[in-house]
Amino acid sequence: MGGFSTVTPPGAINTNVATIASISSETENNVANINAVVSTNVNFPLSSMASTLSSINSYSESVNSVVSSYVNYPMNQLRWGYPVEPTWSYSAVSTGPLAAGTVLLSQPVSSGYSGYIWGYFLSQNDPSGNVFLVQWVNGTTVYQQMVVMNGPGTINFISVKAVNDGIPASPNTTMAVKILNAASTNALYMAGVLYGQVS
Repeated sequence: MGGFSTVTPPGAINTNVATIASISSETENNVANINAVVSTNVNFPLSSMASTLSSINSYSESVNSVVSSYVNYPMNQLRWGYPVEPTWSYSAVSTGPLAAGTVLLSQPVSSGYSGYIWGYFLSQNDPSGNVFLVQWVNGTTVYQQMVVMNGPGTINFISVKAVNDGIPASPNTTMAVKILNAASTNALYMAGVLYGQVS
């Protein structure tokens, strides 16, 4: 595998699309109610105007509330699914020989927070390639994604949905990137993770 690639999985889903659809639907319903009140009462005498205006004002307030909730919705939550802006953490360059299972990058998760991974950067020029393991711990269970490289190359992967969504790294644990096989002499390795912590 050679060269550079940026991957965004076609199945990645922005979980807030349903929220936006709901806001749009509710706004349309309230506008329809205003139009109905105006249409029904346009020829009413002045004595009924106060009641008509009151109804219109009530529906208008509902519209304003819905629109306000949309405008003030955190943009990072719309983009990443959580109210957080992920950060890249990179390792230093490691030079082979490296033992099998060598940890290239460790990213701790703070107390009171859950750790999420939205992407990773993996690079090596080992002639025989290697297998990268992106790992995290949820409870007492170790989870991992295995990325296979059959030769020198670089992968830069970013997803709008956390790769460990639903099974985040637990507080006071460590997210890590390691290599499965030993690295050749003088081979260069580097890793990074796009991560965030959510309370």
